[in-house]
Amino acid sequence: MKLKLITLSLSLLLFSHNALATQSTIPTSCPSVAAIKNVGVNSATYTPGLFWYAFNLTPNTYDTNIEWQLVVGLASDKKYDSEADAIKAANMQISFLLLQSGPTQTNPSNGMWECDYEGRINDNEAVIAKTFTSPVSMSTSALISGLKR
Repeated sequence: MKLKLITLSLSLLLFSHNALATQSTIPTSCPSVAAIKNVGVNSATYTPGLFWYAFNLTPNTYDTNIEWQLVVGLASDKKYDSEADAIKAANMQISFLLLQSGPTQTNPSNGMWECDYEGRINDNEAVIAKTFTSPVSMSTSALISGLKR
């Protein structure tokens, strides 16, 4: 159930900001998990009553023909004491991801594409991620606002 809530939150985040996408190149593939792990996340935020989200909004081509940004949702009963702890956990959990779908165009009128990843760490922990095409520019407060919608 937590994984489905994170999926919904990540989707709401992307749909609330995808009007900013202007890139017109069609991606030939999704970023590989190895490339995502190599770059990792560099920020995190906690939405009270929900989950930790870690992200890297610096555009990166990873191993593809187009720039992407990354959001990782940490579905866990664990409590992280700080942003640094959540970033560390997310970067470790990225290796459990498997590509589920994509590249999928989210809205033909704005040129945004996304890829969905999911992974199960154990019975109590899961990780989910989305890569989405750049440029999407948002602050941490905009990220939190998008997750609460």
